[in-house]
Amino acid sequence: MCAQQHPEMVSRRAALAGIGVGGLGLALSTHGIRAIAQETSGTLAGHPIVGVWLALVPGAPDAPAVANVSINTGDGFVVNMAPVARSGPQGITIASGAAGVWESTGERSSHFTVVQTLSNPDGLYLGTLTIDGFPTVSEDGMTFIDDSPESYVTIRDPAGNVVSVIEGARVAQPVTGTRIVTGSPGFPESTPVAVRTTKAWPLP
Repeated sequence: MCAQQHPEMVSRRAALAGIGVGGLGLALSTHGIRAIAQETSGTLAGHPIVGVWLALVPGAPDAPAVANVSINTGDGFVVNMAPVARSGPQGITIASGAAGVWESTGERSSHFTVVQTLSNPDGLYLGTLTIDGFPTVSEDGMTFIDDSPESYVTIRDPAGNVVSVIEGARVAQPVTGTRIVTGSPGFPESTPVAVRTTKAWPLP
């Protein structure tokens, strides 16, 4: 029997680099959850954080920011997607997609909490990673920034015990986001434009 590995293999850089990608479906089928969604939708649906965002999350100083896609619904739910595999001091960590909830903290500000599960490439469960963020949307509603000292990441072991809490990183390395709209995926305008081609991409 193999021993449980400690989730400290998730490095500070990997933890802040985003939250794992996955095809997440939120099965909101119970009466209780539907009732909560109906109660919150009236107050949250008009908040500017509602929508689909491309967030750029800083990692190592010399590395490009990691792209994350975040869906904030008018019912107060969040689904986040980012790279699945992360490299840490003890090797590769596999992260699930992340899901959670958000609430309004002001006319353009919000607080979200999302959780993802972690495992190693062999499928051994390593614990969870929880992200609490505090993004503020711009006045035009098209971008956001999270540079809040209140934002933090919590890493827990398989038993749910807190292993470490990473605080204050957003002050020095803010997360920025751009709203995804039809025909514009939210990448910076300085990104080189690729030549269009009709060549079919091979399937993996």
